[in-house]
Amino acid sequence: MNLQDLANNWKDTVEDNKAINDRFTSLVNGDDDLKNHRTWVEQNIFGFGERSFHWLHKIVVDEMPQQFSFLEIGGFRMQVVSLYELLAKRTGRIVDRTVISPMSGAGGHWESDYFADSKRIHEQFNLAHGYVLIHGLSTSLGSVAAAENGAPYNIVYIDGGHDSDTVRFDMAHYTDMVKVGGYLICDDCSNGLKMWPGSFPGIMSVSIEVDTYMAKRKDFIHLGAVMHNRIWKRISASV
Repeated sequence: MNLQDLANNWKDTVEDNKAINDRFTSLVNGDDDLKNHRTWVEQNIFGFGERSFHWLHKIVVDEMPQQFSFLEIGGFRMQVVSLYELLAKRTGRIVDRTVISPMSGAGGHWESDYFADSKRIHEQFNLAHGYVLIHGLSTSLGSVAAAENGAPYNIVYIDGGHDSDTVRFDMAHYTDMVKVGGYLICDDCSNGLKMWPGSFPGIMSVSIEVDTYMAKRKDFIHLGAVMHNRIWKRISASV
């Protein structure tokens, strides 16, 4: 299943949302690179989310040109940023990665040496470690200005703080950094969608702010959801 399949077939029903998540999980488990990366992340607690999300990122990278740019808001122990290097490397692409992160337990995570963690996960999978780190909170105007230096980006992934004020700030400041024809992926924002019993749809404060903001953005189209990850494509330069 590729990104166009997701866009063509996604419907907001319990059955379809569960089927997509199950299908993406199966596809990850059938891909040694993705399976091994995700299993290591789970075993070492280097990130959260769902196994199915690896396939979502995979099919987005499959749509990228030979060289592309990626911005992550809220890097934790660098599960996602290392995944993008892995996906680019194995398809002969070059990815310019930028990550905004406090590199600390700010936001409720446990304390760790986040710089050592980043080095460890890249070395584990023989990946180049080089990426632009914007060391700070996403809500700092300095972080916004630094991210703007690399804009626009082919892909922006927002997974920062989950309180309403932070989500509102991140959506208002980083969504505009998506290149026309590029993609926005937001985490923890499917509470307004029809999910199946036992699934995790996200965090209500995040979902409310994302839904409210994206309803105003006529320059984006919603392509679908994989449990609590959702994806939009930017179709024009004007709001």
